[in-house]
Amino acid sequence: MSGKGTSEKIVGPYAYALLKLIYTDFNINVFTNVILDAFEILLVLRRFPDIEKFLKNPTNTNTKKKKFLNTTFKKSFDQRTLNFLMLLIDNKRIDCLESIVFRFLEIVLKTTNHFLVEVEAAVNLFDPIYAWNQQKIYNILANWFKKTRNTEINYSDLVKCFIGNRVTLKLKVNPSVIGGFKLNFKTQSKVIDLTIANKIREISMILGSYN
Repeated sequence: MSGKGTSEKIVGPYAYALLKLIYTDFNINVFTNVILDAFEILLVLRRFPDIEKFLKNPTNTNTKKKKFLNTTFKKSFDQRTLNFLMLLIDNKRIDCLESIVFRFLEIVLKTTNHFLVEVEAAVNLFDPIYAWNQQKIYNILANWFKKTRNTEINYSDLVKCFIGNRVTLKLKVNPSVIGGFKLNFKTQSKVIDLTIANKIREISMILGSYN
């Protein structure tokens, strides 16, 4: 379902149709949810190639494909995202799904100057009891904005960025990190790893060099 060879004449109109869908009667929760759904679609397609084969298989009926997507994503996806997937099936464009979603994200993130950052931690760092860790995350993001945009951005400016929908934080609970957190910049291919698991790996490598 890779879109490198897929015509823009096919991908573009559907990507803009999804964009129009989230901007009609604009709601920040819908906006954020659909963007996160789009990233999840790309992740699922790349991690589970059998899903791609199933959706592309012409012997599978539209009804069967719709049932599969509804069963798989109904609890986690925004209803608008599901409706869009059903539309692609009806119009026999589900085989272009990855290309369409990628183009959609490319458009929306560029036009809104939006950033998606996945916060990976062993616990729910968004809980108020971890406020000090939240402050540390905000400071790191503020420094990142300062370096990448060559502008002075203080804490209050960063808060305005969040309020202005510039940054979406998505939590990923992963007990294997043990402690600390990792920031995965989904739209910038950057990772800031401050987990204890990473520190243990670094120490192990140093100790191993003396053996």
